[in-house]
Amino acid sequence: MQNDLAKRVLRSFLWVAGARYAGQVISWGITIFVARILSPRDYGLMGMATLFYSFLIMFAEMGFGAAVIQKKELTEGQLQSAAWFLIASSLFLYLLSFFLAPFLALFFQEPQLVVLIRVLALNFIIVSVYSVPYNLLARKLQFDRISKAEFIANLCGSGATLALAMQGFEFWSLVSGFFVINTVKAALILYYQKWVPRFRLVLNEIREVLRFGSKITGAHFLWYFYSNADFLVAGKLLGKVALG
Repeated sequence: MQNDLAKRVLRSFLWVAGARYAGQVISWGITIFVARILSPRDYGLMGMATLFYSFLIMFAEMGFGAAVIQKKELTEGQLQSAAWFLIASSLFLYLLSFFLAPFLALFFQEPQLVVLIRVLALNFIIVSVYSVPYNLLARKLQFDRISKAEFIANLCGSGATLALAMQGFEFWSLVSGFFVINTVKAALILYYQKWVPRFRLVLNEIREVLRFGSKITGAHFLWYFYSNADFLVAGKLLGKVALG
């Protein structure tokens, strides 16, 4: 039993390391070409939008991932309730993004941010669909499958970004690449972890998971402001070109 576990851990480690290394090399190579095509304005607008997106994605996941991985025992009902709770939360966050987009555009003095944020926020729904299956794979130490999914998704996303940038889609090429990454990743995760939750949403079943996840979310919340405060200030005071 211990030998099997050790082999699984070693195999997973090799896959994670190999996929990360190869993925970074390919991604960096494509990014160099994309950076020569797009302007700092394009990167600046995307940076402003992702500041808001990155903030809300913390609440979309609610620390459920760590709870699914670390909790010793999980019932099927808890997993089903968690999956539907995340989907419901993502729909709420999308609606919140839709209505807040004009105010954020006003804050940065960038009218194009309205439609950009509204389109980018659709990723909340995509991520919520594969969140629980993704963490179930991690719980079973199947990091080789996770690495394959992430490698293929990043490769497809980078390729899509480059192709659209060459066609003159400007910052929309970055948005589209983001969509492709999450869509391909969702498809592959669901393929590897064949688990579809029945409709069930009983909050009492996930109360303990929510309590644990809130602590994780709080830590992520503090880290977000520590790591992104400079981008927020630069975007507001210096504008999209300087931020880009």
